[in-house]
Amino acid sequence: MPIKEVFTDQGDELSFASTDDLIRQLGGIDASVPRRTEGRRAHHRERYCVVRYLTALARSSAETLGGQVSLLKFPLKIKKWESPDFLLHLPDGAVAGIEITEAGTEHVQRAATQLEKSPPGSFMEDGEVRLPGEKLRGRPFAGNEPELELTRLILESLTNKTEALNRGHYAPADRYELLIYDNSHLPLIDLGVLAPLLKTKLTEWLRQNQTARAFDSISVLRDSELLYDCAGAGAVFEYGELPNLKLTRGVVAPEIIDAAHRASRKLFEAGIPHALAGGLAVCAHGYPRTTDDVDFLVGDEAFEKHGGGFVTLKLPLIAIGSVRIDFVSIDESKGELRQLRPAVEESPRSEGVPIVPLPALVYMKLKAGRQKDTADLVELLKRGEVDLEELDQYLAEYAPEQLRRWQRVKEIAAREE
Repeated sequence: MPIKEVFTDQGDELSFASTDDLIRQLGGIDASVPRRTEGRRAHHRERYCVVRYLTALARSSAETLGGQVSLLKFPLKIKKWESPDFLLHLPDGAVAGIEITEAGTEHVQRAATQLEKSPPGSFMEDGEVRLPGEKLRGRPFAGNEPELELTRLILESLTNKTEALNRGHYAPADRYELLIYDNSHLPLIDLGVLAPLLKTKLTEWLRQNQTARAFDSISVLRDSELLYDCAGAGAVFEYGELPNLKLTRGVVAPEIIDAAHRASRKLFEAGIPHALAGGLAVCAHGYPRTTDDVDFLVGDEAFEKHGGGFVTLKLPLIAIGSVRIDFVSIDESKGELRQLRPAVEESPRSEGVPIVPLPALVYMKLKAGRQKDTADLVELLKRGEVDLEELDQYLAEYAPEQLRRWQRVKEIAAREE
């Protein structure tokens, strides 16, 4: 079972004998972060970030980083602290401090808290909560505006933390690492645009702000990626989490993937809650396979209802280029609102695109009941990246009528392993 109560109080520590030991122990930590309205605290975010940070570095190679990573020498001990948030004790006696902060505004965070308390179908635009049915008031982002705004927020965080570092309140360390968590709620950040922009702006900032003490590396954690040492070695790493749209590369045609990104951007701009479903979601959850269309599970906001039961799409989007875009609605008449509405409101993202969580995807595949849907589920189970206990509990609570079919899927997967 995951370890919940670790890195909660100052002085909590773990020791690691090797890279494999670090990956194993950190993999056993429950690094989930509760909702703001359900008791989220600073240590939840700090634990989440440090686990992702160290896991990503452990899974990378020193060669990839040009030999820049000096944190991961074993035996290694990590201790929860305050200012900086963590201390790493290396075998040569050196100490590295990791300070964790976030890029975002208090205004947006207050709106995110309010959003959790708002009616289903509410959404956030420009740091303001919009209720179901409200029209967008602002204009969509253009060009590299999202990347420029995130860079501005990162520089603001760096400024604040550098000032704190130089006030002398930090525990002594031989080097200091700054890890900035992207909590900006900006849509569809392009890493290919962000990484070089960040390097340029951070280099300028460091040149213009010469201080007695400075952070030895500045890294950014977002979605499923770590942008390590943005002003220096500048590598991008995955931290091994699913869903991950990079699994589609080399398997799915590039125009399909591009259509998914473009359609998601349009849905965001229209204020329509959505999450990628279908074959691309299957790929992202660990079973790379071909697909020739793009499916999105969407909220009721995607549709206009007219007299006589006539329904039309609010966003007239049926294709991007030659790629068909299909919208899957939540069937309230069959009681799907309780299990599928959270799938479009709180879904994990990869490359900025929301993706249907695995339990909801399993339910949708079982409900569809086609041969290819069963085959998808069998292959996902065979790859061993699923929590069977979690899926069993989800189906027992939300879709007990699918348990018999689910049992058959598990039996087929067990026979084929």
